Amino acid sequence: MFNLLPDNLKKAIKSDYHMRFWVLALFMALSVELSFLILIFPSWLISFYKEKDLSFQVDKLSQSQRTEEEKSLTSAISLINNKLSVLNSALEYPKITPILDVVLSKKIGNIHITELVYMTTSATSSTVAVSGISYNREALVSFVKSLEASKVFKNVDLPISNFTKDRDIKFTFRMSVSK
Repeated sequence: MFNLLPDNLKKAIKSDYHMRFWVLALFMALSVELSFLILIFPSWLISFYKEKDLSFQVDKLSQSQRTEEEKSLTSAISLINNKLSVLNSALEYPKITPILDVVLSKKIGNIHITELVYMTTSATSSTVAVSGISYNREALVSFVKSLEASKVFKNVDLPISNFTKDRDIKFTFRMSVSK
């Protein structure tokens, strides 16, 4: 009976059949996907709220741990700051920069300073040791006298052993800093 139909009608029936097949297949696929979404929604909802609850608990725990660490660090820092402030108030040493400026400003061309050593003996007194090479005795004596005249130093101790040579004298002397 199917062969009795004309060709154009056969083509129309086949295309209608294919159209119905694809519509039905699409409808079945959409209904399966929709049923999966409906069935998985309660599980997703439960896991979503559990995740929120767990993240809230983790944040709460980390804040409490952070707070304890912050308290211990803050107390340690304040204790160290208190100790440092006590040390700073008890130990008032003379400033070294003005002392070095005086020594370097009084140096003349024939003197080459190789070493400057600043030593504190107590909170009110300190000593500066100067070492170097002098071209001659006169330059060394003039350097020492200019340091004594500056009134920054209590005394300048220049050993006699520094005068054994006439030229290229290696010298070392100490000066006490006045407060």
